[in-house]
Amino acid sequence: MLLELAVFLVLVVIPVAINIREVPARLRDLRAGVRGLLYVPAVVVVLFAVAIGAWLLAREITVLQWGWLGQNIIAAPISDLLPAGGSGGGSPGGGPTPGSGGDVGVGQELGAGLTLSIFVPIMILALLLFNFYEEAYYRDSLREVVVWAALHLVMGIPIFAVIPIFAVGLVYKLIRDRRGLQTAYVAHFATNLTLILLMVGAILAGPPV
Repeated sequence: MLLELAVFLVLVVIPVAINIREVPARLRDLRAGVRGLLYVPAVVVVLFAVAIGAWLLAREITVLQWGWLGQNIIAAPISDLLPAGGSGGGSPGGGPTPGSGGDVGVGQELGAGLTLSIFVPIMILALLLFNFYEEAYYRDSLREVVVWAALHLVMGIPIFAVIPIFAVGLVYKLIRDRRGLQTAYVAHFATNLTLILLMVGAILAGPPV
């Protein structure tokens, strides 16, 4: 738990605090690019379809399941509250993720109500700030999309998860090329917000692991 919180602090909380003054500008970008909401269903379909294929591949090539955390650190504080079988990017079946050592997670230690009220707002703020720069700096070429997808390994995801992330990166690039940065930003942020809401809904609907 302590290691998870320390990494979350370094990779998420501190960058959010440093960039917090940009929130008003990002809210204006959301308003300007609101048509990006129209692309969210297509992005979600691509994400889940490719993710299923990537996971099936990882079942055959087990090294692809490795990640220093096993899931994205942004979602890690609430992922242990998910019902069994919904580890949110961790190990299949809801078991401990690589590097967790089977320790009690943050959510199990603090309880669902407190965990969600503390970490979900931070998660949303992080995505609000970070997603804009992802669209601004990693969509000019196919190579940059590859780099962007691979950089998610730093956040703790398993190797196979790079594949669906790359796939949606291509979709975001297409949106930015045709509709502009702000539209792609809204599509990106709204997709991630949808995933967070799905996680929170699953937590509230069922008992934790």
